Amino acid sequence: MMNGQSWHAWIWGLLCVAALWSGGCKGATEQGKPLAGASSSTSTPAGVSAAEAARAQRARLTAQHASSKYVGSESCRDCHADLFKAWQGSHHQLAMQEPSEESVLGEFANTQYRYFGELTRFRQKGGKYEVETEGVYRDGDEQKRGRRWFEVKYAFGVTPLQQYLADAGKGHLQTLPFTYDT
Repeated sequence: MMNGQSWHAWIWGLLCVAALWSGGCKGATEQGKPLAGASSSTSTPAGVSAAEAARAQRARLTAQHASSKYVGSESCRDCHADLFKAWQGSHHQLAMQEPSEESVLGEFANTQYRYFGELTRFRQKGGKYEVETEGVYRDGDEQKRGRRWFEVKYAFGVTPLQQYLADAGKGHLQTLPFTYDT
């Protein structure tokens, strides 16, 4: 059973994901203007099924969200001070971080492991975290499979496990097929 602080951190995490994905609280964009077409009404026009109305609403909002930008968690602090404080340092806040000495808990000091018989190597090079393994990647417009170095773009999780999201080329990110037991 969750204690009060865990429950608040969990709710705060959900609120942050929803608010940040939609561009901010109360359906606002980063400029603080309401999203056009956003409505709290649940009624549907005559002759239109609820499913059709929902699809049309989703299409309108999807088009508007395409131009939305990430506004950051700090934009939530003033209106949600207690929840923001409980969220600080929680696993939800630390769930996805850019790689750094503080965020990467796995061993990247030129180490190697065998994963299902395949050699996988970990290193830091030029301030970046990299993993050499067999994987799928993009080269131009082609999808290829082979052994190569993948740059770690994000660390997922803190304890008890941590995974890494790597650059597979052409803007594609791929979760690497192993997990560190931290």
